Amino acid sequence: MDMTLSSMGYGTMLVLVTADMYLHAPAHYLLKHIAMILSLIAAVSPQINLALIAQVVWAISIATSEAAPDKILAEVELETTADDNDVPSQAKMMVDESLKLFLKNLDSSSNCDGKPWKSASETEGIKVYSSELAGQSTKRWKVETVVKAPSVEALVEELFNFDKRASGSGGWDSAVKSGRIEKTWGDYSISVMATNAAAGGAISSREFVDVRVKVPDHPAVSKGGLLIASIGIEPKTDKWCAPFPKLDKNATLGRNFSGGGVKIEPTGEPNTFNYTMVNNLNLKGWIPTSVINSATADALVESHKAMHKHLKSKFDL
Repeated sequence: MDMTLSSMGYGTMLVLVTADMYLHAPAHYLLKHIAMILSLIAAVSPQINLALIAQVVWAISIATSEAAPDKILAEVELETTADDNDVPSQAKMMVDESLKLFLKNLDSSSNCDGKPWKSASETEGIKVYSSELAGQSTKRWKVETVVKAPSVEALVEELFNFDKRASGSGGWDSAVKSGRIEKTWGDYSISVMATNAAAGGAISSREFVDVRVKVPDHPAVSKGGLLIASIGIEPKTDKWCAPFPKLDKNATLGRNFSGGGVKIEPTGEPNTFNYTMVNNLNLKGWIPTSVINSATADALVESHKAMHKHLKSKFDL
């Protein structure tokens, strides 16, 4: 005959202790659920054998907590972040609208506001244009050049992998200090990038948090091409992004306005691609506009010279 516990106080105590362990104990992700179920059954129908079994499962759950929970949660995270359906609606709306403006900015004569593109520099096959940025004293910038790589995928890897690009990681771009991909939903992502000081130190390091979307084979691009559009976000205005990526306390948070991005498309020649980049920066801080505009033009030229040098060294094409 099974020995039963007649005291109702035992059941109440068991529920309270079990609930506390479930919420706070460093327990195995799956086993703690089993232990919880066994404990609740034992509390309602108090049998010593069942209660002892529940305690054994709790003990095993806690003993194995170091290996299992993080792995299980990591697998869940990978599954959810890779699903396009999980893109926050605000993020998708913002970056999709930015893509529409970026396509207008690709026009050879005027930007998305109807303001003319004016030649700012042409050096070693790198053409830099500027135009007025509505409501801002700074400018929109556009860079056009031709690059060589074995494929679009190989090119994107060299240009957008921060481990290969950021100078802080030994990368090729002296303008970029560091960067990381904070979160990914299929072709959508949030990235964090920090720049090095510019203009002889007159412009200190800036940090940018962007939502990006990668669009292969867009109708506006020749077959095999790619569009990457982006828009900046800030913790004060973009509450949907919670928690907001951790930022460098020593860097000023800048912002990329809507309408920026990169277009890459085959020229028709082997291993050769047209590359166009549009940049709509707000560096913030107390910097004269003339200094910003002069430094930006120079920085774009130097950055794209470094890009060409790196690609030639990498692919030897």
